Amino acid sequence: MQVERAAPPPWLGAALLALAAVLVYVPAMRGGFIWDDDTLLTDNPAVKTIDGLCSIWFGNWAVDYIPLTLSSFWLEWHLWGLHAAGYHIVSVLLHAANAVLLWRVLKCLGLPGSWLAALLFAVHPVCAASVAWIAERKNTLSMFFYLLSLWSFLRFDEGAYSAVKNNNNQRLLAFSLAAFFLALLAKSSVAVLPAVLLLFVWWRRGRVTRRDLARCLPFFVLALLMALLAVAIQSRAVRGGVGVIHDSLCVRLLGGSRAVWFYLGKIVLPGGLTMIYPRWEIDSRAAVSWLPALLFAGLLFVFWRGRRGWGRPFLFAFGYFTVALAPALGLVDLAFFSNSRVADHFQYLALPGMMALIAALARHKRRFAPALAAGLAVVVLAFLTCRHEKVLADGRTLWEDNLAKNPNSWKVCMNLSEIYFQQGKTEKATELKNQAVELLGLGKAKGGRR
Repeated sequence: MQVERAAPPPWLGAALLALAAVLVYVPAMRGGFIWDDDTLLTDNPAVKTIDGLCSIWFGNWAVDYIPLTLSSFWLEWHLWGLHAAGYHIVSVLLHAANAVLLWRVLKCLGLPGSWLAALLFAVHPVCAASVAWIAERKNTLSMFFYLLSLWSFLRFDEGAYSAVKNNNNQRLLAFSLAAFFLALLAKSSVAVLPAVLLLFVWWRRGRVTRRDLARCLPFFVLALLMALLAVAIQSRAVRGGVGVIHDSLCVRLLGGSRAVWFYLGKIVLPGGLTMIYPRWEIDSRAAVSWLPALLFAGLLFVFWRGRRGWGRPFLFAFGYFTVALAPALGLVDLAFFSNSRVADHFQYLALPGMMALIAALARHKRRFAPALAAGLAVVVLAFLTCRHEKVLADGRTLWEDNLAKNPNSWKVCMNLSEIYFQQGKTEKATELKNQAVELLGLGKAKGGRR
């Protein structure tokens, strides 16, 4: 008689995921402050003063409304001040918790290979820009509450369609809504969560009913209010000179479709990662500019046609990926878009969709070869992540690496110039500053995009 092996206890799977995430980010814990860490943290008076919490929550916000993220900085500043290691450790621990929560969410959805998907997410180098960059606490903190909200809603959804009445079911829904609100207070891009909830409902039952829409309505209302606030603040920042963008709607759509393929490419081949990528010039009159949009629309159409069979998991994964990326595809002005149309930290929220699909394919029929390839992929991804963290360790290393990969960015030249000035390398600093001024002039001559 064949004896079935008992499944490992959940706590062991959670512990192994968290351990993997922590170990791969050990180099990040030795890093310092980079780029706008000064704006949000080291030079932010609201973080340093005891009464700063009032201005964090009710003051005049420069670029975004992220009071929960800034409150975490406020608390940590009064614990370890200018010691960067403390902030890095908290970010790494949040990422580890996110990996564990992602596993539980995918498990609730009944997806095969859910633990492997969470492991791939934990060690993927695309996440390094969110985990090793202190200012991107916005991502790790918002993701934590975002996943907590999803997990609670899925548990509520199970009880809502169960024959057994559960008195705690409404509490799960309320907890999910509260967690979503906290996620929005950490970063507004998680406003896509209500659409994700409906996508999850479709995955479970193949359809979305009015009853499902009614349950998600409070999430949509909350998302709309916070999204409007975020758009208003970002638009004011852009008009105030943080970044002037004059792209038409057509150019934005074409740029967004190209960005989707860019992000997919970095998932599969995560090489050449950097902070500021070259900003594409999109010519809507050129036929080649329409290819990314047409290819992506065609791909989704094919998956939709096969939604009742082989195409269902692909439609689910690509649907989630697109929805989660939506705030960063250029339809809404973000200050960062004046530098580049894409950034690694923009796909932190979207990455789990592709990780789930890859892991499910690797676990298909439990074949040895895909499982071996997945194991090898984990090792390679972890190695690449550790290497990329060293680039993100300090400002000089970051911008020297970025300059080698994107020498035509005035922002990169200016940031590195400032660091050289601080280090007494006046000649190099002056040369880069002049180069930045020249590039900035060229950018303005092309339409004021920089």
